[in-house]
Amino acid sequence: MILHREDGLCGFWRRWLEPLGWTCDCRGAGDDFMLAADDCPALIMMDAALEAKLRTAFLSTLRAMPGPVAGTPVLLLADADAPGQNGAQGRIGLPLRREHALGVIEHWAGPLEDHIFRDLSSPHYRLVRLAGRTSADRLLLSFANHVEAALGRLDGTQDIARAAHDIAGLAGTLGYGELSRLWSAVERGESVDPAEARTATHAVLDTLKHLFPKE
Repeated sequence: MILHREDGLCGFWRRWLEPLGWTCDCRGAGDDFMLAADDCPALIMMDAALEAKLRTAFLSTLRAMPGPVAGTPVLLLADADAPGQNGAQGRIGLPLRREHALGVIEHWAGPLEDHIFRDLSSPHYRLVRLAGRTSADRLLLSFANHVEAALGRLDGTQDIARAAHDIAGLAGTLGYGELSRLWSAVERGESVDPAEARTATHAVLDTLKHLFPKE
């Protein structure tokens, strides 16, 4: 989604993104900028040339909306020396340079041609939307290492409740809701046999190892 003051700005995005399978929803200053709660664009690019009050009002409303749309990454299109915008996660410098612009978009939306990646049920993609690709990958790698260590403590017959607590907390924080639920049940003693939780955990770890193979 592109919010702009000049129509010409959208021409660049259509030429660069539509051949990669993207849809560019361009809206000018006289258009309705608001999104419905069930809308969820991959990202929003906002022209810094728009009136400051308009930009601020839009972002304030967006961030207060229910559901995933509130976390939509917003990138400011602005000169390098222009002031920032509260509520925007990043910036694409003007004048536009294709390689740089697409690199910033990929940082906040994932691989440009891998549209399956942009699945809101995926914890990885949700983290990318919130923190950017570099931070998201670092968080998930750290999660995998901590979970493997916790499983090792279980295998060593150490405190099961403590290990279950650690995994449940980490999984819940990073969006693995079902994994968190399973280990919370183990921690509370509601599940005497943690086999189901272990199986689910190894499945997640296998996915992460596929995402981040060790060299």
